Amino acid sequence: MNNATRNAPLTYVAIYVPVRIVEWMILRVFITRNPLGVARETLWAKSAFWVAGGVVISCLADLPLGVMEGGIVPIGRPFC
Repeated sequence: MNNATRNAPLTYVAIYVPVRIVEWMILRVFITRNPLGVARETLWAKSAFWVAGGVVISCLADLPLGVMEGGIVPIGRPFC
């Protein structure tokens, strides 16, 4: 993380992406149900795409905030 403090995109990826993955996995647990008896492998494959899509959307939603703050990637306490 020593080099990441001087590199905003690396800091963003190292900190925010893993947190978002955990957040979207928690949401998946609360939302996903298996009422039709779908195979677990199929359910997990669909869930993986859903989590990845949620992470991408969340990261894209940060771009306007970063631009407003004068950079492209938002880093700092207001974005935690």
